[in-house]
Amino acid sequence: MPNDTLLNAIAKYLNNKDDVSFETNIVRILIHIYNEIDFINPYLLHEYSLIDENILRYGLPKEELIKFKQVFTNYMQTHDTDAFLTVYKIIMDMILYKYKNSFITKEEVAEYEKIFFQGKSVNVLNKYWDKTLYKINNKLSFKEVKENVFNPYAYYLQGKTMADIQEMSNESLYHLNLKILRDYNIKVDDSNLVNKLNKAIDKAMMPKGQLSTGNGFVDILMFLSFVATEIMMGAIIAVQMLRR
Repeated sequence: MPNDTLLNAIAKYLNNKDDVSFETNIVRILIHIYNEIDFINPYLLHEYSLIDENILRYGLPKEELIKFKQVFTNYMQTHDTDAFLTVYKIIMDMILYKYKNSFITKEEVAEYEKIFFQGKSVNVLNKYWDKTLYKINNKLSFKEVKENVFNPYAYYLQGKTMADIQEMSNESLYHLNLKILRDYNIKVDDSNLVNKLNKAIDKAMMPKGQLSTGNGFVDILMFLSFVATEIMMGAIIAVQMLRR
């Protein structure tokens, strides 16, 4: 159940939505994360446990919610700097959990930053926020790329085998994906990365140059036959070496 500090903050927010005090800003951010109706209605209906349920719905650990309420109360009572930073760091974690399986828009980022920083630069929070945004937008693991995004041909055109890709870190793989997008003149200035990667595949299927026949399907067959030939040659060499 929400503690008195959070309930008092909600009451203060509802009394004056233009208030920009610390506690009303906390409520304002939570509303952006969890939706005003879902966050405020439980308060108005005195179903306070639903507030906690809504905060936990994206996967935030219950221990983190308990810690959030404790440091929120601590800051309101003592104005301790560490409590202030911890409150905002946990909220950034809440945002991370919300967008773990989706993308955050530039408009949403701007709105969060407007409330977080209010025109001020807090170095510790800036760094934590940058890391949070990186984690949100760097979710393309090898498994996801292999199964859902690129086929091996797109990487082959970059001089990479699937073995190379498997050994790459998520960060390196992410930057390789961005390079592929840029190579095919696909803008990457928004967050809809998966759709853009799929567009890159379409273009990669019909590249210009010596390896291309002009037909994407034939190009794929050429690539597959090339790979099969390499495997066969490797097997023949291995057998010959074993015979020696």
